Amino acid sequence: MIEEFTLNVTQEHGTEVIPCFLCHHPVDVRTDKRQKPYFICEGCGVQCFVRRKVGKELLHDLVGKIHAGTSEGLETIALLDQLMELKAKKEQFERSVSELFTPDPELETVRTAIHAEIEKIKVQIQVINQRQK
Repeated sequence: MIEEFTLNVTQEHGTEVIPCFLCHHPVDVRTDKRQKPYFICEGCGVQCFVRRKVGKELLHDLVGKIHAGTSEGLETIALLDQLMELKAKKEQFERSVSELFTPDPELETVRTAIHAEIEKIKVQIQVINQRQK
């Protein structure tokens, strides 16, 4: 997963190109007339506008880490991607379980395992954030 990001991150025409946080399609980080960064993904259609100073700094740091190939930026993106996938699976699981009339102990085990994996990834992200401070 991390190799995917390092291959897709380039600099073209003076704009930074990073992977979309949803679909990993390359996106140009552009600047609006007020010098605030934004990007629009042609792959999935997500629009991201960074309006606050802290957000601009975090985006700048992330772009720098991705371009430098440091593990924190890439690792964080990979973990956030895993977290979103697990949350989607959990939601799908919850919908399918709610349609059942009788409780099943095996389903509760699956629910607990998904929750534990989500919490594990959250802790990993917190550890990375602490290392960056």
